[in-house]
This record gives sequence, C-alpha cells and structure tokens, in this order.
Amino acid sequence: MIVVERDSRGFEVLKSGRVVGDSGGYYTHHWQAAPFTVKGKKVRLKGTTFMASPLNFRVRTEISEGNDPFISLGTVWVQRQGAPGAR
Repeated sequence: MIVVERDSRGFEVLKSGRVVGDSGGYYTHHWQAAPFTVKGKKVRLKGTTFMASPLNFRVRTEISEGNDPFISLGTVWVQRQGAPGAR
C-alpha cells in the first residue's frame, strides 16, 4: 500500500509498506517513508497505522535524523467525525 501525505508547509511524505488484517476487520499498515530533507538534514520516518474503522485509527511513528537510530514520536489516536446522520 502507498499513502502520500501533503501538508500546508510544503512537505510531501510517501509512505509505503504492507497491510495485514485479521478476521475481525482490523487492519495495520506497516510503513516506511521515503527519506526527505529538512533544513539540509535527511529525515527518515517509519511506523504503523492501525485501522479499527474508517473513523478510528492509531498512528505510531518513529523518526531518524541522518543515519542515527530511530526514536519514538509516540502514539496518536485519531477519531474523525462522521457525516451528520451517518451510522
């Protein structure tokens, strides 16, 4: 699976990796981003996105500057609002 994320600062992050799922309908995207440069330094990202539903998912991200070891940026739970009246 490939995901492209763009933000208002002009960064574009290309995340690619495998998606695994279980019979309960939960899916996890294990991804690594293509390295990119910020202020002259190479940045690498990797992580997992756990999708419990289209409106509820968890992102765990790790970051590395240059060729340094990855360190955790923590975990973020995202709960999006559905359309009014949607179930």
